[in-house]
Amino acid sequence: MMRALEARLVENVRALRAAEPTGAIFLLVPSRLLGLHLRRRLARALGGVVNLHVLTLPDLADRVAGLALAHAGRRPLPAVADRLVLERAIQAGIPPVRGYFSAVARLPNFPAALGRTLVDLKRARVGPGALAALAGQADEAAGPGAPAASTTGSRRLRRGQSAPTPAGEWRQAPLFLEAHSSLDAPATVASTAKLRELADVYAAAEATLAELSCYDASDLLAEAARVVAAEPARLGAAAILVFGFLELNPVEEGLLEACERAAPLTRYAPEAGAGPRPPAGAVEVIAAPGEEREVREIARVILAHAEAGGRFDEVGILLRQPGAYRAAIRDVFEAGGLPYAWGAGPALAETRAGRTLRLLVEARRSDFAREAVIECLAFADLRPGPGVSPAEWDRLSRRAGIVHGAREWLGRLDRLARGLAPARGATARPPAGPGAAGPTDGGDAAADLGDAALAAARERDWEALAALHRVVRLVTGGLGRLPSEGPVATLARRLATTFRRLVRPSPEAGMVLGALAGLEALADLAPRVTLDSLWALVDDALAAPAEAGPEAVDGRVFVGELGQALGLDFPLLILPGLVEGAFPAAIRQDPILLDDERRRLPGLPLAEAGRSLDRLRFLVAVGSGARRVLLTYPRVDAESGRPRVPSLFLLDLVETLTGRRQDFESLESFPGWRSVPLQPAPPAARARPVDEREWLVSRALDARAAPGVFLAECDRAARGFAVIQAREHSPVLTPFDGLLGDGVPLTDRPMAATWLERYATCPFQYFLGRVLGVRAVEAPERVLTLEARERGSLVHAVLETAYRRLAEAGLLPLTPARLDAARVLLDQALDAGFAEAEGRGVTGLPTLWAGERARLRAEVHSAMVADAESAETWVPILFEAAFGLEWREDSGPALTYPLPDGTTMRLAGLVDRVDRSPDGARARVIDYKTGRVRQGVSPDRLWGGRALQLPVYRLAAGQILATLGTPAEIEAAEYYHVIGRDAGRRVRFTRAGWETRQADFDRVLALAAEGIRAGRFFPWPRTCARRGPCEFDLACGAERLRWAEAKAADPAAQRHAELEGIP
Repeated sequence: MMRALEARLVENVRALRAAEPTGAIFLLVPSRLLGLHLRRRLARALGGVVNLHVLTLPDLADRVAGLALAHAGRRPLPAVADRLVLERAIQAGIPPVRGYFSAVARLPNFPAALGRTLVDLKRARVGPGALAALAGQADEAAGPGAPAASTTGSRRLRRGQSAPTPAGEWRQAPLFLEAHSSLDAPATVASTAKLRELADVYAAAEATLAELSCYDASDLLAEAARVVAAEPARLGAAAILVFGFLELNPVEEGLLEACERAAPLTRYAPEAGAGPRPPAGAVEVIAAPGEEREVREIARVILAHAEAGGRFDEVGILLRQPGAYRAAIRDVFEAGGLPYAWGAGPALAETRAGRTLRLLVEARRSDFAREAVIECLAFADLRPGPGVSPAEWDRLSRRAGIVHGAREWLGRLDRLARGLAPARGATARPPAGPGAAGPTDGGDAAADLGDAALAAARERDWEALAALHRVVRLVTGGLGRLPSEGPVATLARRLATTFRRLVRPSPEAGMVLGALAGLEALADLAPRVTLDSLWALVDDALAAPAEAGPEAVDGRVFVGELGQALGLDFPLLILPGLVEGAFPAAIRQDPILLDDERRRLPGLPLAEAGRSLDRLRFLVAVGSGARRVLLTYPRVDAESGRPRVPSLFLLDLVETLTGRRQDFESLESFPGWRSVPLQPAPPAARARPVDEREWLVSRALDARAAPGVFLAECDRAARGFAVIQAREHSPVLTPFDGLLGDGVPLTDRPMAATWLERYATCPFQYFLGRVLGVRAVEAPERVLTLEARERGSLVHAVLETAYRRLAEAGLLPLTPARLDAARVLLDQALDAGFAEAEGRGVTGLPTLWAGERARLRAEVHSAMVADAESAETWVPILFEAAFGLEWREDSGPALTYPLPDGTTMRLAGLVDRVDRSPDGARARVIDYKTGRVRQGVSPDRLWGGRALQLPVYRLAAGQILATLGTPAEIEAAEYYHVIGRDAGRRVRFTRAGWETRQADFDRVLALAAEGIRAGRFFPWPRTCARRGPCEFDLACGAERLRWAEAKAADPAAQRHAELEGIP
């Protein structure tokens, strides 16, 4: 089809040049790519053509009328300024309330939808007056008894507001639009209201353009038609050739009609059914499982074409929806080394610099939400390069507890830095924060790593934190002070300045800065804009192409939009995406002006006409004369897995080629049809891998018959295979389960009782947390109310402060008579604790915090009253008594406890309170608890080693008192639940219990020490699951219970299971 038209074009140009050798010939084309192709075709056929001007219609219009408009003081509407014009028109033409569009006029996507409708109207040469006249006709059809239009429209809008519409998808019309009937029937009052408002907005938009002395593309075409009609000589053409247009709107037709009156005009228009069809043997059809696999098969066909002696620039890939394939083509072609060129470059938003700007904007829009800021910094090409992994910044920001807000970023990073500073180069306790070792952890969680490794890790954290602080200060400083409304030039300049300081210079970054500079030029159109308007303008600016299409595709595969590339000559033509809903595209009516209304306005495009245009494009493409045509489609949706329906265009073509009626089943019998299996490496991939990934997968599949040979060549794969076999199929525990042959020696650093409890609960937890020093750093969330950990720390601090002051004031022991004075001191401690928590920003929403504060005050007071009214009189003497905590200056020595096998355990911890009896002979240990009772209230229980803290603290208290020269018999150690549902509950480990359970205690410690030394660090899900969520849950694997049951007979597992028999 197109080759025949080209041949006619060549002969006509030859004849024109023979008749008039130097006269100007205008060759009008729908795209510059087609123009370049035709220029080369004419040069090859005629040896060059003098005074031939290849123009698009906008080029011609600018050539004819651009200078005249400039002399009249009018200028082209700046890029993205149409949004500002539409916003002003909406404000002028749509009332805030009770109007037809009032309920949707302020939605983010309404200006874009309205703009598309107004462009259609203007291209159809339908002015505001025609709309108003149509509204008048609707008024007459409605009759004199109809209610007021705005009232009815308002009611419809109120009903429509409840209709769910997908976010960001204006094309899904609100509910009120579906109520419109054809204007050929009795018109509804709602249609009248809509048409009047649309006419008002249209008129306001035109008035705004006139006020600004600007013109748009339709104005330029219309003015060119007027100039040529008035002064034909201004055209300056001896002949006009119009080639390759599949559709023309009325404004474009008007210009061509004016030109036809000024000079001879010949049209070369492709028509459906005209021209040859490719022979059946030249057509191939590929059904692939998803777009990515579709692109892989396309790449395989192209590589085979090149191997057979073909050139890459003989291949054209024409896409109906380029956005659905752009990423897959980029990834597959670049991995496979296929050279390619886009007919139109990607949008600025798809480049790294453009995406960085959008992420920067999103960070500001989200009030610097932690995830948004980290995503921006991780993606951006920062200058200078920070030399730090973004994962480290993510971890540090989590550790700092940052949620959002510029002040929170800087304040909490500063606080984390102050915590890190004293520890640099030292063995001090790590700073507090999520994931840091708590006071009962016995010091650093990664103690077994050694002081040198810890110091190096802290130094790395310090350097990473310093780099993060610099970048965050730049971002928050540049964007945090942007006002909610201001001059567009000022706002755009500040955004550009921050972007320039943040991002390394590059051509892409330069184009982004150029787009922002274009926003500064909008100052006279919109003196002031809101930040939301600025963000919308940025999105519009980034939608522009990052680069012009290629002037030539020599040596590269051409990839372009179907309408842009029709008429180009490709020996191997590829049309992907041939499924219903994509090619042809799904029919979607304009949400502002439905087809029933458009039919009353001549020249407006209809939604149903889009399918006919798609069919014509398809027929022109396959009839272009290509020697080979490859048609592909994704037979399943890659995201949902649902099957997709091949395009009816494809069925019609196959039916034409075969002469037999086709359906979806018979299509598979077409000789050129093949399906790509849904497997990692189908036969075609194994025969001709596109890239390294397919080559590796193919080799792995080929090696299945003899895996040993393959694994011998790949150490990592062999190790991974061994891990899988050992964990999933071996009946005994192996090193890959956590049974380490060498084990881990007990270090000299004292160990907290909680770590021994953790080993008894799950050796794998102990290994990850204590031996490797791993911590799960969770993403902080917005604090709505005081978190459990913060609540516990607050209550502990308040009780410590209050009881110390009571001791200093001589108000201990507590008695009912001293209670009033004690309450005053307790309130002072509570107020100080509350103020400190508020200063750290951990208290949450003010309303919820007020209730939490009142509840804590009441519950802590109740605990003190219970102490005062206790039947037994105890005198608190020690508060926060530390033992074995080397990072605390006030710590006593570690608890040294010998076991019967000769092992000496050195234990550490922090005792909340030690009370002495009035006679001084007895004492008790109090450990405050602020959560629920975990393992029951039965006294003197060890719970298989999961409850060791009380007996350890009992022993430690005896040692501390003896060291102070005031020895006493420790009567009991007890958990005292001071707040919450279990407030007042006590769980005790008594002296009598110790006398009967010491042997069991020794056995628990011996089994734990033996297991640690022997390297028994396998998961133990039977008891771990009882403690609730585990921070290392993902590391264990989903099949941990099955694996544990399968290996329960292993001697090491049996040995650890002995702990469960100790009550």
